[in-house]
Amino acid sequence: MQVKKKITLFTISMLLLIVTSFSIYLVAVPPFVDYGLDGKRQFQPKESGSIDVYYTDKGGGDGSFRLVLKLINCTFSNQTEKPYDQRNSTTVAFAFDKNWPLIGSTRRQVIFTIDDDVAGFAFELHLENISQKAVDARDSINYVGYSWNSTCSSYVLSQQQSVKVIS
Repeated sequence: MQVKKKITLFTISMLLLIVTSFSIYLVAVPPFVDYGLDGKRQFQPKESGSIDVYYTDKGGGDGSFRLVLKLINCTFSNQTEKPYDQRNSTTVAFAFDKNWPLIGSTRRQVIFTIDDDVAGFAFELHLENISQKAVDARDSINYVGYSWNSTCSSYVLSQQQSVKVIS
């Protein structure tokens, strides 16, 4: 009988140790994400276009953040699926909650129209923390630019900037 008590006590102790360690991990380890922009390589003038705003969960604890998209020489369309926070005609924010244990990707499609008579247009993306625990973003594509190409009479991808951001 004494052996069963020792085994039960050992099992309970190990479970408490595991639960405590996991709780410390969730509190101490910051959330890690990659985020960026993903769109077509070419757009026609006066075309309603779309670009994806995404983040990929890379592990760590929980955290809440916004991805804020600034449109340059193009205008945000309210045809974009809600929820979003439209700050003005060229800036929109999408709120995300990164919860353990889901490791994967989340995408939001943004609909826009290219302004008339522009030589190019672009998108800038940055992360704003909502929760007290700062989200650590790495290898993030935060700028995509398109320039007018007279040969093919369309806007073509001309610049994509990937910046390693460590908060």
